[in-house]
Amino acid sequence: IYRASFPNGNIRLHKFSSCATGLTPQPGFPVTVAAVTDVTCPVSGLDRCNLGGNILSSHTVAVDDTNANHVYAAYAENTAAGNENVIVRDSTNGGQTWPRAVTINGAATGRRFMPWVTTNGGEAFVAWYDRRAATPAANDLTEYFGGRARLDGGGNLVAGPEFKISQVVDPQCAAGWPSAPRSQNDSES
Repeated sequence: IYRASFPNGNIRLHKFSSCATGLTPQPGFPVTVAAVTDVTCPVSGLDRCNLGGNILSSHTVAVDDTNANHVYAAYAENTAAGNENVIVRDSTNGGQTWPRAVTINGAATGRRFMPWVTTNGGEAFVAWYDRRAATPAANDLTEYFGGRARLDGGGNLVAGPEFKISQVVDPQCAAGWPSAPRSQNDSES
């Protein structure tokens, strides 16, 4: 999974044969998974942000552990100033089409970034950094949340309830920088 353009643009999936058969590109790929509006920068306390750093929308992909033709993709997407959602999309035909999407975070407003997806028992489990506890005076307060998505009996992609993974809210700026930051604007905003 990769970005076709930057910033903002299509997330694309490329598919290859196994290493045993030469890792050759598969016909019909790459395909577009979704058009994404990136997590906006800067993000307080992070010495990286999109162009020249990490892509905080962090598009990731995982194959369903119970069905190799069922593929999940997850990413964070900006919805408005100071708010992002974590989205899961799925494909039931080996990644050829991506017709369904669901937001897996709750309704609370907050910065969300760097989601990662894995599968277990046919469900997608996604964890991400979440800034819903941040305030204007402490805009770097960060927690770690998770959520999940699965197909219901009718073939609809549905989200389960989000859950909090971290036990405390951490200020990402509190530890300081062991060496000079790549971007002072990103790290000290």
